[in-house]
Amino acid sequence: MNGAQRVSREEFCEDEANADTLTCTTNEVAKITSVLVDEVDKNTDRVVVHMSTDKQNGRMSLNTEVLGLADFVSCNAPKPSTGRTWRCKGDGTTDEELIFLAQPTDLGKLLSGFEYENFEQNTFENITISIYDGVGNDEGCLPAAEHPNAGTIRSGCFHTNVTVAMMITDYDPDSVYDPSATCGWLPNCMELPYQAMLGLFGFALICACCVCSCFKRWR
Repeated sequence: MNGAQRVSREEFCEDEANADTLTCTTNEVAKITSVLVDEVDKNTDRVVVHMSTDKQNGRMSLNTEVLGLADFVSCNAPKPSTGRTWRCKGDGTTDEELIFLAQPTDLGKLLSGFEYENFEQNTFENITISIYDGVGNDEGCLPAAEHPNAGTIRSGCFHTNVTVAMMITDYDPDSVYDPSATCGWLPNCMELPYQAMLGLFGFALICACCVCSCFKRWR
């Protein structure tokens, strides 16, 4: 994992009942820019990835520049003949829950640039990432019939998951955002609370180790 975390500020405004004034809400978007995945089984089979938030206050986005590497379509409608009951969820942009398929090496690209945003202040949010490798439709993995390379499927369903607590602290809603202003690696000379910095760093590190551990086991 090569660490470079960035926080940007976005403002959303809406008209309250066609009033003359707009109500604006400011949020913080935390981004992890470099997650490396070490995959040793030659990128043979797709894995199932499930990402969720417990309080459903925050929203998650994958790396939008390579979003096409995530498959949200082929697992959307379960085939009765396979016995699979779960289905894909979300589209990779500002979702509270994501379920998708990806090749192992593509997963690292999708998580590199992962974004988390939350409009609630002074609260905790748990992000859980689960990776299912192998065969076992009732355990979260793909059924054997949905694997393109039947002879290379892991025996059974190997499941790895990690839950990371994100602390959302308060910030100054009256500060003016200027994208052209920079102080080090934070735009607009913003200060990121140390709790959030530790949470982001821990999230990236644990996520990278989790994925590496999953793919270093024998198939």
